[in-house]
Amino acid sequence: MTVIALIAEQSDPHIISDTLLSAEGSDPSPQKKVWLPALGLIDSEWKTNGSVWHIARLGRKSFILPNNSGLLTFAGDCRTAFKFWSELSDVFLARMGYKPDYRINSQTVLSVLTRIQDRDKISVLGILLDEQGGRTPFIHNPAKELNTKNFGTCWIAGSGTKLVEDIILSIDAETSQRIRKNKSLPRKPAENLAEHIASHMMYRESDQYNGHSSGSPIAAQCGGFFEWYPVDKDGIRPLKSRLDIHFSEENGKLFATRMYFSEQIQTIEQFGSAYPAPRYYISVLNLIADPVEVRIDAGHNDWNFHPPECYGVAIESTFTLYDNPTDNETEKRISGIVSTAMQKKLFETPLKINRVRIVVGANKKAIERGFISTEGGASYAQISYTDSVLNVRIGSSIISAATDIAQRLNAELSQT
Repeated sequence: MTVIALIAEQSDPHIISDTLLSAEGSDPSPQKKVWLPALGLIDSEWKTNGSVWHIARLGRKSFILPNNSGLLTFAGDCRTAFKFWSELSDVFLARMGYKPDYRINSQTVLSVLTRIQDRDKISVLGILLDEQGGRTPFIHNPAKELNTKNFGTCWIAGSGTKLVEDIILSIDAETSQRIRKNKSLPRKPAENLAEHIASHMMYRESDQYNGHSSGSPIAAQCGGFFEWYPVDKDGIRPLKSRLDIHFSEENGKLFATRMYFSEQIQTIEQFGSAYPAPRYYISVLNLIADPVEVRIDAGHNDWNFHPPECYGVAIESTFTLYDNPTDNETEKRISGIVSTAMQKKLFETPLKINRVRIVVGANKKAIERGFISTEGGASYAQISYTDSVLNVRIGSSIISAATDIAQRLNAELSQT
């Protein structure tokens, strides 16, 4: 199963989706292992309510429609979803033959769904775009409809619905409180909510009890990584490159417990693809998997460190293996240690990072904060490969914010 959401459908629609692909029964792979960004290499088999299931791999469940028609995402049975996608592609190709700029609309999607015998096994959420920039929500078989004060109507589907519902309601209440106190709001509230959902769910992923407690993502058969996309009047905006850092405080010392760098990469169109649209995959690099103490060198304000190892995963479309079936296990699970040669290729030219999300935990509480710098402004972090070593620099403003939040959490505890 999975979890998908469409938030702020009327005003500033954003679509969110996890990437965990699960299947009933035992894992047929002899290794029975799978690599997740937040947990590393873990057992792929799990048991929920007496039933055995396994994590097959990570896969993107959203797909951008050709000719800037919009974006759809699905939850539920993958084979049914692929059948729906295949028939939708056939309809598009047939109509494109006499109208090259043909756009898929909600009527087309609905007509295809009605012909799918097992359509109730999947949920579909999305936004369809017309030539005038009109945005039409598409809702099929949702699990939850939320009417919020600050984000309008939000839709959620999949086995992780309750987890995402709780986050939306929490941020909605927090936003109302900020308005009452005349406090400033994020520059783009819906975007902030979408990124918060993605970042917070990744934070919950890294919990040692993930999968072993009823309120955890794996127990709800969702997770892996969360992608999100804003849908503007002129098209789909790509996933924003971001650095996620998890901090914790112990005995007056600040530690970084997780660090991920994620970005969306477009690949050259493959021969024989079902429709003429670009293909994307999401690259997630894990730069910290074990706690690292934050130490500022004398004479410097920033935190510089060298990750001893760098792990990565390439998350392709769920349908890739249906289009290109393979028995090669390494192609099914593209993950592992990033070689020094690849590190050099990726970061020999230093990469400035303008979007950082931190989660600071202390005394069983956590506070999240996002940082976004404008184009041309100073970056909050940088990754580079120099002198045969991978280097990560975290700006002083990030470290100061993490330290202040940890101190605030400790102060709250001392007052109780």
